[in-house]
Amino acid sequence: MEHRTDLPSTLIEQRDGETDEERDQLTHDSIKDGEDEAVADTGLEDSPRSKSTTKTTRFRVLFVLFAALAVAAVSMTAYFTWPPDAAGPVANTLTVPASALNFGDVGVRNDFQWTIPVHNTSSEEIAVTAFQSSCACTSAEPEALVIPAGQTREVLLTLDLTTRSSEKAALPIRTFEVSLVPRTTPPVQRSPWIISGRILQPYYLTPTHLVFAGSERVVRGMPAPNKYLRVKSHQKLRQLSAECDEAIGSVRCVPGDEGSLEFRIDFTPNNTMPYGLFEGKIILTGIAMDGARFPGLSVPVAGRVVTDVECIPSTVEFGIQEVGTTVIETILLQSQSEALFEIVSDDAASDVIAIRRVSKEANAIRHEVEIRVQVNHAGHHQSVLNVRVRMPGGEIEQIPIPFNFYGHLASHGKGERR
Repeated sequence: MEHRTDLPSTLIEQRDGETDEERDQLTHDSIKDGEDEAVADTGLEDSPRSKSTTKTTRFRVLFVLFAALAVAAVSMTAYFTWPPDAAGPVANTLTVPASALNFGDVGVRNDFQWTIPVHNTSSEEIAVTAFQSSCACTSAEPEALVIPAGQTREVLLTLDLTTRSSEKAALPIRTFEVSLVPRTTPPVQRSPWIISGRILQPYYLTPTHLVFAGSERVVRGMPAPNKYLRVKSHQKLRQLSAECDEAIGSVRCVPGDEGSLEFRIDFTPNNTMPYGLFEGKIILTGIAMDGARFPGLSVPVAGRVVTDVECIPSTVEFGIQEVGTTVIETILLQSQSEALFEIVSDDAASDVIAIRRVSKEANAIRHEVEIRVQVNHAGHHQSVLNVRVRMPGGEIEQIPIPFNFYGHLASHGKGERR
């Protein structure tokens, strides 16, 4: 029998006792094994080991993807769960009786007070560090407290029962709900307390508050602007009264035509108030035809009192300046009522800040004033220069002139700063 010389000698060597058929079959099997190994070495066919490795890699990728999806799901659940720290044991250890969670039917007001008894059912002391509410309409007093084991402490809630929704304000009766959760050490509360009740609205307001700002600001010593709000009652009233602190202004109630359910409340700020911001409230009290008295409703009032003499521009911007330099700006002081006034002095005249009247006339309805400021330090700086002026009646008024600058150090060499 002729042998293939291109095959390894180990494949053609005849073993003792082998027949020719057995030897040929052995040679064929060896050749097949050799071809399989060659194919594996060239990467033309996956070996069992490479297949196993691929499966393992795919499994790991799928596992990572599923783990990422699980983490994202937990994160989204925590994000949309109120309150954000509602973690703790299954059972609450701070409880409030159900009867204390509903305050019943009350009249609309922005300072309604309601007391809830908080009971510690655990065997350990619990420290309440704060109370978290679902809206800004609720405040608690005390804000923090310690409740011993098995004991009860009272918490006074102040609720603003008014609404900014014109649709809700038009309803004679509406519901009110707010969620409250105590922050504790250790965390023990899982679910919030729901404080609820019904709001009886005998009337609603348009607008719900008065603001005097911008062109409607109050100029000290000049006639103050008047503002009003309309009150519409849900039932016929025998009387509607309006009161306010005389220090902030005067108020009067103007009833509508006979049988009308509408009233007008006129308010005029006091033009002798100190300069700056002011705030107060108007109290409305209605009496029904049967003599029943409705709880007082507070109407917020706020605004700004400015001087007759205004600064143009309202703020002096010196911009970015090098430290050690002196900057100068000219501004205008002008009387809004066109009254003659005189510049007396300023309370900040020094080597750093000074003013100089440019106008020739001592008394005028407007004065040009030169402001000189020395930039003596780096960074942002803002301050107020108060200039005193004498008005026609002899009274001295103080005119605030805000100014600011940003000082920078001079550069020397390659980026060096002195």
